[in-house]
Amino acid sequence: MSQKFARGPFPSNRFNAEAFYNLQEGRPGNMRYAEGYCISNDLEAFDGGFFGMNGSDILSLDPQQRQLLECCFECLESGGVTLEHVSGTMTGVNVGNFASDYETLAFKEPERIEGMAVLGM
Repeated sequence: MSQKFARGPFPSNRFNAEAFYNLQEGRPGNMRYAEGYCISNDLEAFDGGFFGMNGSDILSLDPQQRQLLECCFECLESGGVTLEHVSGTMTGVNVGNFASDYETLAFKEPERIEGMAVLGM
């Protein structure tokens, strides 16, 4: 394990967190937190081709799912399990997720929904 902390400042390229930060309770639309648990990896660095995905599939895939695919592969690799060993077997990974931020953003424009957009975690 890398033993890194996931909590950190909100990425400035995602949204202007300072505009919503306010310690006043009960104020609609404010955040009382200066940090969060955000994916800090470069989302453009995801190698979808490695997982047999094309460009539109990659764009439709939630960044959390991209990271999950990479993490699952790393777990297999760290355990000495090759893809050839599990290929064609009934192998699965069961996970859960509680946030659907990307889904909300992705479905704002229904005419742009791609085929893989229905994949969930």
